[in-house]
Amino acid sequence: MLYDAVMAFLAAAGLAAILWLLAGLVLRSRKEDQAEVVILLPARGAGERLEHDVRTVEAMARQLGKCTPVLVVDCGLDRSGRLRAAILESAHDCVAVVDREDVAAHIV
Repeated sequence: MLYDAVMAFLAAAGLAAILWLLAGLVLRSRKEDQAEVVILLPARGAGERLEHDVRTVEAMARQLGKCTPVLVVDCGLDRSGRLRAAILESAHDCVAVVDREDVAAHIV
């Protein structure tokens, strides 16, 4: 009796998982329908938190399912901050460092 109940529960859970997967595949929006997203990350001073912020934003961007551009906007970086930003730009494909005046050119 207990064996039959356990087997019925496992079968129902498996069926629910399969239906959930199929519903996700059917309802997921197509890539053409996805909105274009650009993430702006203002950076100031020495950019002490810049690497942490870039990694956090990249983790969020991965949920969008593609390489989402991350623009590190120079809002007053000093020499060491610009060096950090340049290192991050070279280490990450989707990260670009731009001046505040050049942001509009990257968004359109």
